[in-house]
Amino acid sequence: MTTKRDTDTLILDAFADLITHYGYKSTTTKKIAEAAGVNEITIFRHFKDKAHLLDALISQYMETVGELEDQFKISGDIVADLTWIAKTYAEFVANHRAIFTILMERNADISDNISDQVKRLPQKYRDGLITVLTQMQENGEVNSSVNVKVEATNFMFMNFGRISVRLSGSLELSEEQFISQNVTEFANHIK
Repeated sequence: MTTKRDTDTLILDAFADLITHYGYKSTTTKKIAEAAGVNEITIFRHFKDKAHLLDALISQYMETVGELEDQFKISGDIVADLTWIAKTYAEFVANHRAIFTILMERNADISDNISDQVKRLPQKYRDGLITVLTQMQENGEVNSSVNVKVEATNFMFMNFGRISVRLSGSLELSEEQFISQNVTEFANHIK
């Protein structure tokens, strides 16, 4: 027997897959129901509407980010630490492309509320970077004159830009080369 949790997972997985392929606006509850193998009314019973589906998907992603944050421990090697963060972020995006598709979607015709929901993930990433860079600064790994909020934003944009280019298929460097070269340069910049 299928549980509510199993049905929710089927629906959320179908929703994420459809957003990745067709965008948020073109992903209808009818298409979600077909892809999940459920009746459309089941979606409304479980999630009310597409906005609530998005909220549930973001909550699921935020939980994953929290788990990743719990796994990270500063090692004392700034390059190794920032490399782990960059690689983990790249893996996260690859496994959760739906939200990043919405972030990059032009003319998504989404409400301000939905837009605010989607922006929670990059903000959480930036907040986590601020925490890590502040700890590294306190440990003497990051120069005391560095503005960690600005540099956290720079690191986030560097990685988000790389991922955006990769998703478009136009990255000439391998991901490994990009991370290795740019993380090392960034680490040297803030030491």
